[in-house]
Amino acid sequence: MENQTTPRRGRVVNTVLSAAVPVLAMYLLWLAAVAVVLFMGSFRFSGFILPLVVPFAVALFLGVAAFATEIFLVYADDGLVEIPAIRAFLFLWTGAVAFGVYSLTVNWGFKTGFKGQAVAALGTVNLLVFACLCATWMAAALKKPSELVPVCAVVALADLFSVLAGPTRELAKDIAAYYEKGMEGPPPFSDFILIKIPVPGLDAPMPLFGVSDWIILAFLCSAMVRFGLSDSLAGPGISGIKRKKRLALYAPVAVLGLGFAVLAAQVSGMFLPALPIMVGFFLVHSLWANEAVRRLDAREWRLIAGFSVVLLTLLAAGLFMGS
Repeated sequence: MENQTTPRRGRVVNTVLSAAVPVLAMYLLWLAAVAVVLFMGSFRFSGFILPLVVPFAVALFLGVAAFATEIFLVYADDGLVEIPAIRAFLFLWTGAVAFGVYSLTVNWGFKTGFKGQAVAALGTVNLLVFACLCATWMAAALKKPSELVPVCAVVALADLFSVLAGPTRELAKDIAAYYEKGMEGPPPFSDFILIKIPVPGLDAPMPLFGVSDWIILAFLCSAMVRFGLSDSLAGPGISGIKRKKRLALYAPVAVLGLGFAVLAAQVSGMFLPALPIMVGFFLVHSLWANEAVRRLDAREWRLIAGFSVVLLTLLAAGLFMGS
């Protein structure tokens, strides 16, 4: 009996490590990238380089976040499927870290300078881990690739409604007021669910988008793994990388869409809904590159039509009441 228990215990330990080590690597990767950018901030930028600093930082950290998500999908996800308790523990872990970040920011005032940047970096990578945990769990509910079309349609319309006439609109006002007043007083709770990056020359981290955007992005990437499809603009695609268990160049098209939305918001100075743009990029590429995604049945068309009517009606009502 003891001889049978020992190998089983060894498999459990290996499974736990196979999930925990990649998650730890995600934390270290992000914090190392932040350290490099903060070091770059000690140099003065001028001339034609200055306008390129923000786009550089956005592109760099979107790439780091995509690479961290790749690590999670390739190495960590199998262990979470095999032992669901690991996912539950990691959810608790991200909650504990989030509480620590909240306490350091609100009670200790770590909002700017090196301490503020470090705390924000820990909070952001913690949100990325949380997003991957949620996304891979959600993707397990998909039965076929064509279901991605109604899911993307509903997500885009729901985000559009939320930004223009729903709760996101009010949250955005609170966040904008907080930053316009020079970050005086405790930040609103919504500030703690934002993905933030350091920018050379800035004393405080710059908010990019909400954690929900990365949850959907990681969900789309996880769906590609689930169905053996590709959403990459370069390299073998996440499905091929997962099969070989070897990291390679991965450029998901959803990251390009999200980056476009972020930079468009920066240039225009407007609060733009990122999800419709991001899933739009994803859908155009997926419908063109993957025939399985194009095979919608009557039920999926009805879902798209039904949710579109409901959400557009709510949007019209919200805008009318707001005016």
